Amino acid sequence: MRNFLVKYFALSYHFKILGWKTHWVRAANIIFPLFYINAIYVNKTGTFSFDTFIGGFLAVILFVALFIAFGYFKIWPLKWDELTENQKWQYGNIVNGVSYLDNLTPVQQNVWEDLDAIYYHLYTKMNALTWPPIIMAVTTIITILILCT
Repeated sequence: MRNFLVKYFALSYHFKILGWKTHWVRAANIIFPLFYINAIYVNKTGTFSFDTFIGGFLAVILFVALFIAFGYFKIWPLKWDELTENQKWQYGNIVNGVSYLDNLTPVQQNVWEDLDAIYYHLYTKMNALTWPPIIMAVTTIITILILCT
């Protein structure tokens, strides 16, 4: 279960789309659609989420996802060994840039420096503000069209 949570909720996805470098917070892939599903359900049924079993179930799933994204990793922090290479590179960037986090061990620092040589050139100068707003705008328009019908 922990591996599933780390894979789908910790740190960000870094990728290229149509030649543009961008990233997306992993937890948003789960939370963002859940917000829309809940909003559409509440609007279409005219009930509050907890007034029906299905609405309550959807709301509980959303609350669990929010807890995992914003609380779980505060209570049970990430461990270096459970991260993918891309996540290790991101984690090393955070640890090296934030003084209150524990420093990496010498072995971890060496691994991170090797990963930095690979990923730095792939993901520097990202167009981080390009794709997420476009995707959110499109999904918002689709949601408004669904709610208006």
